[in-house]
Formats: sequence, structure tokens, C-alpha cells
Amino acid sequence: MIQRIQTLYLLGIVLLWGILPFCLLSTFSTPMEELTFCSMGIYHSIPERVLIYPTLELIIIEVLIALIAGVSIFFFKKRMMQLRMSIFNGCLMVGFYLLFFFLVWMECRALGAEWHISFPLCFPIVAFILNYLAIRGIASDEALVRSLDRIR
Repeated sequence: MIQRIQTLYLLGIVLLWGILPFCLLSTFSTPMEELTFCSMGIYHSIPERVLIYPTLELIIIEVLIALIAGVSIFFFKKRMMQLRMSIFNGCLMVGFYLLFFFLVWMECRALGAEWHISFPLCFPIVAFILNYLAIRGIASDEALVRSLDRIR
């Protein structure tokens, strides 16, 4: 299980998506106020942290991606199932970004605010690349096993 490189890629995905719910994703600034965008929601940051708009759907997607990647590690004997789970995970990652940018667009339009990106927003991109590498590794393992079956 751990000797396969795609297992390390999947562990990296679990780690990155496990950290993301606790990170600041971006900020909005207007002349009158500053808002922070975390996975839990959009908050007023001055004078105290007050939730304005909850974003429960982002948390659900983040936890689901981490869970699917973690569970797919244990499907190392069922490579086709692992491959399907990883492809579904990639679709969820794209969905996360689409939802995130939709929420940012709606908030910027409603407030007329400037949007500033935070560093942890690159974690899903890195995780998407790791997911792609895991898919390639799983597919190459499956191709190797099928080629060995043909030789017999």
C-alpha cells in the first residue's frame, strides 16, 4: 500500500484538504470595512469577528474530498474503483473552485469590494496536480497488471 507512489499523492491530497478548512482563503476590502473569507463563511473582521454569510457548502466539499482521497488509499487492491474515486475527486476539486469563485463574484458585486487572494488558496491547485499524478499512477499500475495477465 505505502510502497506505491500514488498512495503518497493521495496522502498529500488528504493533508492539503484537511488543512484548508482552518485557513483564510481571501479578504474583501471596501473603504468602510474589511471582510475575511474562510471556509466556514464570510466574516466582518473589524472590530470583532462576526459571521455575515455562512458557506457550509464549501466545508462539505472540502471534507468530502479529503474523505474520498483517504478512503481510496485503502482500495489499493481494487485499482479501477480507486481510479473512479480519484476522477470523481478531481471533479469535486473543480466544483470547489467554481463555487468559491461564484461566491467571491457575488460578494464583490454586492459590496463593491476589492478582492485579495491568500496563500492557502493555492492548496487545491497543488492537490489537483497530486490527484492527476495519482490517477496516472493508478492507471499505469492497472495497465501493468493487465499486460502481465496477457503474457500468461
